[in-house]
Amino acid sequence: MPIPEDTSPKITSLPEVAATALSTLSQRWQDPQTFLGLPSGFPALDDLLCGFRRKTVTILCGPPGVGKTAFVTAIVMRNCAWQTLNENQRILMLPLEMGAESWLMRIVSAIVRVPQADLERGLPTKRLDLTEARLQAIESDQLKGLWREVQAAFELMAGWPVDIWTASDCNTFLLHELLEEKKQQGIDYPLVILDYVEQLSDVGETEGSTAKVDFIVTRLTNFAQQYNTAILAIWPMTKEGMKTARPRFSSLRQSAMPLYSADTILMMSSPQLHDMRMGDTDVAQLPPKIRVDIRVDKARISGGSLGTASLWFYPPVGVYQDLQPLTRFEIQRYKDFILHIEEEEEGGDEE
Repeated sequence: MPIPEDTSPKITSLPEVAATALSTLSQRWQDPQTFLGLPSGFPALDDLLCGFRRKTVTILCGPPGVGKTAFVTAIVMRNCAWQTLNENQRILMLPLEMGAESWLMRIVSAIVRVPQADLERGLPTKRLDLTEARLQAIESDQLKGLWREVQAAFELMAGWPVDIWTASDCNTFLLHELLEEKKQQGIDYPLVILDYVEQLSDVGETEGSTAKVDFIVTRLTNFAQQYNTAILAIWPMTKEGMKTARPRFSSLRQSAMPLYSADTILMMSSPQLHDMRMGDTDVAQLPPKIRVDIRVDKARISGGSLGTASLWFYPPVGVYQDLQPLTRFEIQRYKDFILHIEEEEEGGDEE
């Protein structure tokens, strides 16, 4: 089925574009802490991104095991915990690689600090202490209390403003239909997370053609603009793109990365993980805590690197944390985001 024609204006006068750009710039000058889109929840990254801006596509890439899915899951968890969305806003999650139920188990694992595999087999024997970053044995008399925590985690998630793709197949045509349907229902998606691009069935038909993959990502860019949303899409790196501990654009091209179809590229890397991947060490022997760097690049600007954000990653339970504990001011900054958006909307109505 063909994608319906985009009826949005193809051209806009310079004064109109200038007014929008000036308004955005004015926000940052008045308050450099202002988010220009839904935040990630990690200050080190949001200071570079200013949040995931609407009408843009961000590609998140990195080697296997660096925690790409865990990271986008943490973004969902922090936005839900700090209630950064208003009544008609929701996050759309497409866990195409692992499926909806497995993704929810990933969240529960992060909340109760028990490895996902242990939870799913019903015999958890260890728990991660984030303070010391080590696994501790679970005594049999502690299991009942742990089960109550698992139930509480599911009760907590029941109130989250998140929609999850559960169909067995997904392609850009079906995604377009869903976004159009939700738009008609008055649902606003400030952020759509695609985990990951290669799992789209129409990408699978491209037979590795970089040009065709670029075309698919261009479609996603059109969706972001047409539905006023930010799309965060995961793209895996091939072995050819993992030869250096800190990937660069030249490395990403070897992974058939759609570099210039996106607006922003987030490149995840961990020298510690890279050394183990490239060596003979079993990745299962990774320590329970590793440092992950996220380099932020503006994809369409030469020399457009904005900087690097560093976080702690706990592979056994898929948890991401800031290098330093968040201050009360930083947490309040996220909680104030929804108030800032509501005030803008009220001001717009008065005009």
